[in-house]
Amino acid sequence: MVDKVVDLSVLGGRVFIGRPNGKKARKHFKLDALDVSKDKIRFKVPENTISINSSFFLGLFAQEVIECGSVEKFFEYVDISQVDERFQEQLRSVVSRSLFNKNLKL
Repeated sequence: MVDKVVDLSVLGGRVFIGRPNGKKARKHFKLDALDVSKDKIRFKVPENTISINSSFFLGLFAQEVIECGSVEKFFEYVDISQVDERFQEQLRSVVSRSLFNKNLKL
């Protein structure tokens, strides 16, 4: 069951970069009100997107990466199945590297 949709198309643009922008998106989507043990998120990216960098993604989801503590648990919470395949591996890598390096810098 999905409780929340985080659809970047509502933000406009084709490039999603920078931790400050990710944090603004986090506020826009009211992610602090969700509970990783109870809620689910469907992450959607517009088809015309050129780039989502790791800083943006971590600005958006670092808190959940920490709370989940593993790549598998994070992607059970955040469903990226509707994201273009060219970004899926990149997003998995961002979460994995962040957990390995403890490089979340909230």
